Amino acid sequence: MTKNKRIEDEPVFLLRGDDEEIYYIDDPEVISILDAKVKSMQGKSDDEIGSALLAIVNPERYGR
Repeated sequence: MTKNKRIEDEPVFLLRGDDEEIYYIDDPEVISILDAKVKSMQGKSDDEIGSALLAIVNPERYGR
């Protein structure tokens, strides 16, 4: 077995909502939006970031 083999996994984003529902995001476009939002919110609390991400993923439930 060669140690130099590298497996490239597709990126995924997991979020847990208020009622413990799990959001499994594997769409590269949505992941890039979520990543950009996280970067733009550096210095904010985890709760604030989580709320903002949930509003993107499920705006009907978590939108403001």
